[in-house]
Amino acid sequence: VVENRSTNTWEQLLATELILAERGLSSTILVSDPSHCRRLLDTAAELGIAADVAPTDAPVTWPERLRETAGVALGDLIGFRRLAELDTR
Repeated sequence: VVENRSTNTWEQLLATELILAERGLSSTILVSDPSHCRRLLDTAAELGIAADVAPTDAPVTWPERLRETAGVALGDLIGFRRLAELDTR
């Protein structure tokens, strides 16, 4: 199942949570580019979603790596929900 209506990781995982509930599933495998997998897992954990990740073979650029490192660090400090709220302002 592909969720493609969201605009950020938090929204994407909220939608994933609904998809899982609708289908009676308790866990999922999330697919994303390698630089985004850690933030995806941490955000899923904050939402209480049991998940594993399967990274794609997409190349990772230094700007992407830096953005995700900063996103994980900030999410760990303030929570990924608040990080998503900051991202939409």
